Amino acid sequence: MVNECQLQGGKGVLEKVKLRHYAAELVKPSEFRLGARIAEKFDGITVKEAKTESFVVKSYRNKYSQKIVIPCLEDNIWVLKNIQRRGNIDKRLQAKGIDTVEKFLIQLLINPKELRNIVGLGGEKWKAIVNHARKCQSNRMYCYTNSQETLSVVFNVFGRLQGLHSEGYYMATNMLSKNKKA
Repeated sequence: MVNECQLQGGKGVLEKVKLRHYAAELVKPSEFRLGARIAEKFDGITVKEAKTESFVVKSYRNKYSQKIVIPCLEDNIWVLKNIQRRGNIDKRLQAKGIDTVEKFLIQLLINPKELRNIVGLGGEKWKAIVNHARKCQSNRMYCYTNSQETLSVVFNVFGRLQGLHSEGYYMATNMLSKNKKA
């Protein structure tokens, strides 16, 4: 869709050009050229043929599937490396209720072998997914309380002990005695 073409210094200048495609899949950035042929005179000048320099057209849909360098806990699971949006791994994780980076990290703490089986990747690709997930930066804390509810263990999403909560008081790990750490 072109609004208007004006000649400036012998060149046609097009503004607000929209290109549209109807492909079902995402389109990789590609180089294109535009061409024009006018049979009539244009302001007294005959234009036989015109071609643009090549230019890159990017699909706006690609930005919605991009990976994030430092993911957040609330991000969809497919933002992690080696997990394609709506791909097989994404579908398997979704089927098990693992739809966010946070749920992935929690499952990694609880049952890493099962998670690895769900993902179905090994070696370097598995390590890349786990390392990417662990780049999250969060102050979120989790609390595990024993059955008598006298003592709670406080840890972060990566499973690192942060402290204890006992009798209404919180004690950070660096404040705990060796006896309490055990």
